[in-house]
Amino acid sequence: MKKIFTSVDIGSDTVKILVSEVINGQTNVLAVNTIKSKGIRKGLIVDSNLAINTIKDCMKVINNDLGFEIKKVIVNVPDYNSKFMYVTGSVEVDEVVTTENINKVIKTSVYNKIDDDYELVTVVPVGFTTDGNEVNGSPVGLQCDILGLKGIMITVPKKNIYSVIGVIEGAGLEVVEITVSGLANYYEIKNQKLDTKIGAVINLGHETTNVSIISEGILVNTETIQIGGMNIEKDIAYVFGTNIIDARKIKERFSSCHK
Repeated sequence: MKKIFTSVDIGSDTVKILVSEVINGQTNVLAVNTIKSKGIRKGLIVDSNLAINTIKDCMKVINNDLGFEIKKVIVNVPDYNSKFMYVTGSVEVDEVVTTENINKVIKTSVYNKIDDDYELVTVVPVGFTTDGNEVNGSPVGLQCDILGLKGIMITVPKKNIYSVIGVIEGAGLEVVEITVSGLANYYEIKNQKLDTKIGAVINLGHETTNVSIISEGILVNTETIQIGGMNIEKDIAYVFGTNIIDARKIKERFSSCHK
């Protein structure tokens, strides 16, 4: 069965849109486009009209490349002041665990635990139990009376989400799912070895840097630092007495990282 996913990342320097298809667990990129951001500063919307036009321009190229129109998207929202909470929940099961039971136990685990000015992004499962016994992997299809969940609830301020959703809808698109950069950053490099480690994933952006703490494959915290690649460009321009445009070219062509 084939599914097509479209993801939009609204950054301070560029807006990035990627369309991919998933067939039998295999992901194939169908189209990708980036465009210089307008109306966005440090990952936040500062001018809605400029941001809407930027997304429209980027989406126009994508639609032309694909030959059909994208109408629904997944959006990466700013994770400033995001909160992480350990949650648990349990639900009764009618003989066999279904995906509906999974959705229900997730909803149960977050009930009455979300602050009024925050919105739920996702619940990352730490583990499931069936009748009190721990389950390796997904419990779907297993027989039990009680399905339990242990997870990490991720919430972000409503203003972070609604400003982005307003811009996306203003560009004529429907938001069907949201995520935060910390999750996306880890899944970019995720593998079985890293899923057994505890460490940090650092994403150096244009104006900000995102630091995500990963514990055995699970995002447990994230922080956004108000410094990014632009600061490196300014340092290069100052040290070598060149303009900021040439400094960016030097950074992108010749710079490297070392621990």
